[in-house]
Amino acid sequence: TGEVDEYGMVLNLSQVKRVIQERVIRELNLAYLNEAWPEFAQTLPTTEFIAYAIWQRLADALPLASVRLYEDPHLWAEYRGEAMEAYLTVATHFSAAHRLALDHLSLEENTALYGLCARPHGHGHNYGLEITVKGSIDPRTGMIVDLAALQRVIEEQVVKPLDHTFLNKDIPYFAQVVPTAENIALYIQRLLTLPLRELGVRLHRVRLQESPNNSSEVYGEFPLEEAEQGLSIHGTSRHPVA
Repeated sequence: TGEVDEYGMVLNLSQVKRVIQERVIRELNLAYLNEAWPEFAQTLPTTEFIAYAIWQRLADALPLASVRLYEDPHLWAEYRGEAMEAYLTVATHFSAAHRLALDHLSLEENTALYGLCARPHGHGHNYGLEITVKGSIDPRTGMIVDLAALQRVIEEQVVKPLDHTFLNKDIPYFAQVVPTAENIALYIQRLLTLPLRELGVRLHRVRLQESPNNSSEVYGEFPLEEAEQGLSIHGTSRHPVA
């Protein structure tokens, strides 16, 4: 990160690549990570901790904004220089159908508002879903959360209940709330906030990719005071986007 200089660059890309190659790639590529760096003898080289360790190796040479490390296309970690706090993202998907329409409007009025999405019999999407959580890296395990437990919560709370449904009819919440991408993302935020807290992490972001052309993102947690009061996930109130 930094100001753009007279040459149109924040930093010369060749210099950035050279530093990363010398300090990270050369030492970690094809290595047994547990023995590659001394810090991995104390804290296991999880994706979260490797991102943290890479930051420490680069911070005095590059004006870093973040380090993002992909373990595979469906799992990655990010470190932003916030003490031992790191971010972990799990990507998954589900398929569902919906219709965008308000009951008190005519078909013509709904079509003017929602376009083809208001057609009476609905349509479907293969939704891409990314859930990002934030937590403290455990000094021994290198994890911010048990990955299997995190994946299980996402699967049981979101993917299984929503997959292969007609949202308007099968999910009571959407009987009164129009299942736009924005509202689905907010609903997922509501579903996950407390279960993730119980795992010891906080929900940071829900990203719902509805199609190649549009997606919706919700940041932070659903208001805990409402969740703790037992607000039904099948209620009709709507939580506004901040």
